[in-house]
Amino acid sequence: GRPGKETGAYEICQSSNAARTTVAGESSQEGPVPRPTEELKESEDEASSRKLLEEVQRTFVNLDEARGRCYDPRALVEASHCLKLEFDVWQQNDAAEFATKLLDRLELSLKKWSPSHFKYLTHKFGLKTTKQKICKECGLKSNREGDLISIDCQVRNKSNIHEGISAMCEEELMDGENKVGCDRCNKKTNTVLRTAVSKLSDVLVLSLKRFDLDYNTFETVKINSRYEFEETLNMKQYTLEAKELLEAAQPQERKSETGSAMDLGGSDAGNEEDLDPLAALPDEDYEYRLAGVLVHAGVAQGGHYYSFVKDRTSGKWYRFDDEDVTPFDSNLIEQECFGGKMKKETKYPNGHVHTVESEQFANALLVFYEKVKPSDFNESDAEAKESSSDTAMEEEPKNTAPKPESSNGYEVFLPEVKKSNSTHSWQSFLLTDEFQSFVKELLDVCTNHTLSSEDSMDITPNSSPSPATPITEIESWRLNIINTSFSF
Repeated sequence: GRPGKETGAYEICQSSNAARTTVAGESSQEGPVPRPTEELKESEDEASSRKLLEEVQRTFVNLDEARGRCYDPRALVEASHCLKLEFDVWQQNDAAEFATKLLDRLELSLKKWSPSHFKYLTHKFGLKTTKQKICKECGLKSNREGDLISIDCQVRNKSNIHEGISAMCEEELMDGENKVGCDRCNKKTNTVLRTAVSKLSDVLVLSLKRFDLDYNTFETVKINSRYEFEETLNMKQYTLEAKELLEAAQPQERKSETGSAMDLGGSDAGNEEDLDPLAALPDEDYEYRLAGVLVHAGVAQGGHYYSFVKDRTSGKWYRFDDEDVTPFDSNLIEQECFGGKMKKETKYPNGHVHTVESEQFANALLVFYEKVKPSDFNESDAEAKESSSDTAMEEEPKNTAPKPESSNGYEVFLPEVKKSNSTHSWQSFLLTDEFQSFVKELLDVCTNHTLSSEDSMDITPNSSPSPATPITEIESWRLNIINTSFSF
């Protein structure tokens, strides 16, 4: 980069004779060795995605191993150009958009270079939704499954996340002019459209749609209304299994309503089981616990991001605000994240109290939940599903070109982090009060020409005659110590 605007991003250029170099300890092979640039065949889009993956690895290795107070993420910001965000990477963008596009890009690179990690990432963050089309006349169901990374929760005219998720999963009746064609009836019929979650992820990301379009001014505004979320979340009622159980229980309920009085006088235990059709689904498989909150403070045109994160090991909460990481009391989540209006009272000496009510501009934008009982990740099952889905594509030729050897981020970036830690240790040592006092005392000794007998550097016994030391030698050691002190 230009002076003063260095980004830290770099690419290693391969020299003409580098292809013939060998690693120490290995014998050179006969014939020309293929150059790494020839083996690594990828498009510009794939190269930018790989660069982004490398910078994410570099960032997490530094966060895990570095001893410094913070890590400078300028190289990661520069690599984020491939995400094609709405605004430039050095300007404020929507955090939900960034998170979605970042995970999509990471999946693109991991699918090529590390399929096992790609499957784990999909298993950890990927959830599936099923859009159903149900004919009211013949009952034909048509399912269309889609992949999601986060669930968009409406904030306008909603008060909590349950209302936001219910808005995504609510049923819609298409009748009249809006009838939908049925494949079995061969005509347009009254149809019910609904959406349900068919697969839950271990990490559930809820995106609160606080940025919305004002249709009066046609400008993007931020909705700061109060929006509540709890420490625990049960997703059972929004799943496809729950909707099918409720749908199957409806005819039985109608039958029980028209039954005889003798039928109604059955055992209470059986009635309790029939009252809740969802009792067959264990709650622990759908229970989530709050793990983190991303907060945006400001307006739609600008602001500041910070987050509250729960430590998995200790269970304590911390506030991450740029380079400052401080403990946080989880009891203040409602005050810090829900938004809404706040009252500020001002007391005057005459006893009068003036109350001003204003909007709270700092509120939650992304909410992260972790599953209480995570599902087991079985890589062999994932490979079996992938192989079964690829049987229909056997006619396509497979790419048999050998892939270049790859390594994980720790092997590549750990030496860089260790060097940074060594530099940080030396700088921390040089800036300590003890070392500064030691250097100051050395300078005082060297600059004081009238030394007393106690402070003299002469260690010759008094009984022996004092050697005649030239003044030039005395000045030389003084000068050496002064130069060494100034160098530190």
